[in-house]
Amino acid sequence: MLPMSPAAWPTRTDGRYLHRPVTARRRSSTASVCVLADKAYDADRIRALIEEQGATPNIPAKSNRRWKPCFSKRLYHERNLIERFFSKLKHFRRVATRYDKLAANFLAMVQLASMRLWLRAYESTAS
Repeated sequence: MLPMSPAAWPTRTDGRYLHRPVTARRRSSTASVCVLADKAYDADRIRALIEEQGATPNIPAKSNRRWKPCFSKRLYHERNLIERFFSKLKHFRRVATRYDKLAANFLAMVQLASMRLWLRAYESTAS
């Protein structure tokens, strides 16, 4: 399940989606939202904006930062898995170049490509 419906993602004028930081729910009694992003988003004002919206930033600190904020490598690993999945998904030419004009057709192609990746992974682990 996606943290946000694809219809709610902001788009550019050509219809492509803008980059959105990945969000993940932590398993706790309060169920707070954690924003996962890479080092490029390590700025005090971005961290403040995330905290103002009631989320917890999980962003690795840049090497030149004096104060090292709290950072969970386990959650960041989940972000890495998602990034690698999108990298594999973009190997499908029709998905990478977005040939389909209609969002429904594009979503169907993404789902087909995802199933193919899942079947390939499942086939290699089945004994």
